[in-house]
Amino acid sequence: MTEKKKIFYRVMFISILIVFIANIIILRIISIQGDSELENIYPSTIKFKEIPPQRGNIFDINGDLLATSVPFFTIAFDSTVPNDSLFFKNYKDLARDLSELLADKTSYDYEKLLLEARENKKKYLKIKSGLSYSELKQIKSFPIFSSGRFKGGLIYSRNIERIRPFGKLCERVIGYGRNNKDVGIEKSYDNFLKGIPGKQMMQKINNGIWKPISNKYDIEPKIGYDIFSTIDIRFQDIAHRALIKTLKKYNAESGVIIVMEVKSGAIKAMSSLNKSSFNIYKEYYNHAIGSNYEPGSTFKLASLLIALENKIVDTLSKVDTGNGRYKFYDRYMYDSNYKQGGHGVLSLSDIFKLSSNIGVSKIINEGFKDDPDLFVNELKKIGVNINLNFDLIGQEVSYLKNSSHSTWSKVSLPWMAFGYEIQISPLQLLTFYNSIANDGNMVQPYIVQKIQNGQKLEYEKQKNVLISQICSKETLKVLKNFLIEVVEDGTASNIFSEVNSCAGKTGTTKIAKDGSYSNEYRSSFVGFFPAESPKYSCMVLVNKPDVNIGFYGNVVAAPVFAEVRDLLFSREIILPSNRKVFKDKKLFFQIINKLLKNKNNDFINEFNIENFNIVKSKINEKNIPSVIGMNKMDAIYILENSGLTVKSNGNGIVESQSLSVGDNFNLNDTIMITLI
Repeated sequence: MTEKKKIFYRVMFISILIVFIANIIILRIISIQGDSELENIYPSTIKFKEIPPQRGNIFDINGDLLATSVPFFTIAFDSTVPNDSLFFKNYKDLARDLSELLADKTSYDYEKLLLEARENKKKYLKIKSGLSYSELKQIKSFPIFSSGRFKGGLIYSRNIERIRPFGKLCERVIGYGRNNKDVGIEKSYDNFLKGIPGKQMMQKINNGIWKPISNKYDIEPKIGYDIFSTIDIRFQDIAHRALIKTLKKYNAESGVIIVMEVKSGAIKAMSSLNKSSFNIYKEYYNHAIGSNYEPGSTFKLASLLIALENKIVDTLSKVDTGNGRYKFYDRYMYDSNYKQGGHGVLSLSDIFKLSSNIGVSKIINEGFKDDPDLFVNELKKIGVNINLNFDLIGQEVSYLKNSSHSTWSKVSLPWMAFGYEIQISPLQLLTFYNSIANDGNMVQPYIVQKIQNGQKLEYEKQKNVLISQICSKETLKVLKNFLIEVVEDGTASNIFSEVNSCAGKTGTTKIAKDGSYSNEYRSSFVGFFPAESPKYSCMVLVNKPDVNIGFYGNVVAAPVFAEVRDLLFSREIILPSNRKVFKDKKLFFQIINKLLKNKNNDFINEFNIENFNIVKSKINEKNIPSVIGMNKMDAIYILENSGLTVKSNGNGIVESQSLSVGDNFNLNDTIMITLI
């Protein structure tokens, strides 16, 4: 072999090697950036379009679905794809099947539509939108379409719609799953829920319509993570219905209810309702976390805690409240009964259970008038204005001023003592009361329990203690007794129950307007149950009830609390021990028989005559739920989920139901609901 040939072969070998390597590199680039390359080749007709991922689900604590993404499909027909034999042999059968399934056109109308598309060589004949996956599956089996996209001409695209199976219930807490201006869990946990978009190659055809085309560069979207909330939809339903009933009764502007698990801080129910221009109550804004209010008399608990801890008073202290009218500097303060002559001299417990403004304010003013900032600092120390760092976006910043504030005056201190010139959110106030129920431990409230990627646990909430002990055990004991006395024979004695014990405080607050206090009121009640071993705490606030119907906290807000308490007791019997009403065995069974409608054998109890301790208490019966005030869809959903067969008459809002609330029923019993 000559030298020239050797050189020639070497050059050829190197050239082939270079070409081979170059091809590998090019193919690699295309595999990585296939969309850009193909878009450059066909810039106006082929694009890689983003495929939205399926959003993760939101569940309640029991695994009931609160929000999910449901795919809906649009189907169309490329009439140029099937060959003549396939089309003309089968188009009549296709028209018949489409007419039977979709029920929007006659078989003849579909025949005409398909023939016209074929004659005009139409590449995109839209047939129907909003189809379910099962409907799409059926359509794929129809004549012509069963030959597939590339032989039968079936085109379909997917759109995802976010739905909430329980309708309007808990909607502001859950959110809407919309692209912008979202709220609740949907917004706060969007990064987990939203998933990762995919890509699909699309071809532009007639009328600017993009048609999917099959290729190896498509990227499948990744589904979002699932969120498991602490909400119990049963609790939410109970709380929502109790609140809306009272708002309607008192023609109130708005209302809030929150139910929290004492030990953990888990939110079991949260509802904020506003009256619309059509006098319908809806969740327009989450006032539970996003609005601050002057708490009024419910704040007296914090004032007495500070007074006791700072040794300003003790349980033997007495205060002269006079005739119910007392002048602090240049301003008069009144007790609610001043027109009846006032309360006169009151003990500390009487000041609290009778809600004397003068009594609490005299205690705080005498104790802190020389150093009012000490009182303010003590309030901060016990966490009344603490930043809760709550799960949901939108928590309002509390307002707690000190003596250097421009609006501070000599009357600021006595008025702050009973909840004026202070602004905190309903959730902050409930968190404070919950710490009293929880033996002084202030736990962080939360609404998301865990996050899962399929079956893989990505995050689980652990209890977070904000303040380990807000006061001494001695003070706690005193305050708990005060709260029990409020219900037993104080301002909230109207909700006292021999069976369902609770503790709490009423509040009736004048609403500030244009620099002064108007004749509009805010009614509230905060408390917990059972009184002895608290399991749940609850806050109820009703804004601007009609004063001609009622406005005091015990009249408007406390009954909402009591209804929630009683219904939760009836579902999960929480029986106290060592209570005076249970000393008599016969009386005990009379009460239980009345409560359970003679179903006392549905739970096991074990007790000793002296201590009367209930070891286990549980019922598993089904009761008729109330759907009065709900829309038709929500009512039917709840009743059918309970196991009832539903018949309805009319449209709008449920006015009445044929079966009584709380009664037992058998599976598939029929209930008639009447709507107006």
